[in-house]
Amino acid sequence: MAESDRGHPWLVKLVIVAIVFPILLMALMQPWKLVLLGLAWLLPVHTQWAWWVARCAAVVGVILAGYGALWICRLIWPKATTRSHA
Repeated sequence: MAESDRGHPWLVKLVIVAIVFPILLMALMQPWKLVLLGLAWLLPVHTQWAWWVARCAAVVGVILAGYGALWICRLIWPKATTRSHA
């Protein structure tokens, strides 16, 4: 009798969504903090446009980190396998 191992793709997907994605998001945001630090050093202190530039840069950083984390998670996402009776 052949051994049937379904695997647990739902468990792998749950781990990717619950653990791997948030860790990747936080890790990919760290280099962007250097950009924000540079902007904070270069921009004038009490001007409205500098505040908007900094906020927009922070939003862009979150979007880039989110896109990178999704791209990496897509690479490690379990693929559908075909059953082979060989």
